Amino acid sequence: MMEPQGTTAMTQAFDGAALDAGERPSGGGGTLLMYDVYRRIRDDIIMGRLEAGRRLRIEKLKADYGTGASPLREALSLLIPEGFVDRLEHRGFRVSFVTLAEFDDLLSMRCWAESRALRASIERGGKDWESRIVLALHWFTQAFPDHDARDARAGERRRLHKALHMALIAECGSPLLLDLCSQLFDRNDRYRSLVNFAAPADRDYVAEHDRIVEAVLRRDAEAAVGALVDHYGNLRRQLEPILTP
Repeated sequence: MMEPQGTTAMTQAFDGAALDAGERPSGGGGTLLMYDVYRRIRDDIIMGRLEAGRRLRIEKLKADYGTGASPLREALSLLIPEGFVDRLEHRGFRVSFVTLAEFDDLLSMRCWAESRALRASIERGGKDWESRIVLALHWFTQAFPDHDARDARAGERRRLHKALHMALIAECGSPLLLDLCSQLFDRNDRYRSLVNFAAPADRDYVAEHDRIVEAVLRRDAEAAVGALVDHYGNLRRQLEPILTP
């Protein structure tokens, strides 16, 4: 049997990598060092440990990440087109700002892309796909007895959360669409981390995902897409009072 579409994306979610396995550098130590610091800074921005608007001073980053200026500058340059870092003319780098307008654009794109991918997966996916979703939901559920962006399991919960969402759309048949959804998920997680730091959870995250999965397993595409869009809309509701001046 051929390997199911989306396996790479699921592996990517579990190990926290930003690039597909085929894109990972295999060159000398300098390239590997740059890639490592790129991943670490990227994760710290997504998780909110490097907050929006913070100046990224090379000397401070050298001490924080234990590396030299050259790999840091290369890593930061890679994060610019991803929307995580801004280059300041003659003044270095900073973490990109977050705004409600940007989130609304992100939300619109994400709902469009993942709705398309989910419908295709429901049509194409087999029993093995269903089993992977059930397993991903199980591990996700086990990681959510609580929901605190500051605790030691926050990174693990993020990886399991992404693994579940990527499992849902893994059979869409389009590697390009999967890559887009993966990138949008990571950009969205900056906003989710902001909510987790700013306010206590007032949502039942496990129940929201249960509803999506139950509809998928019934092969009810309309209900599944509706539950998915509602799930993403709930974050918009939480963000509005935080990002509205």
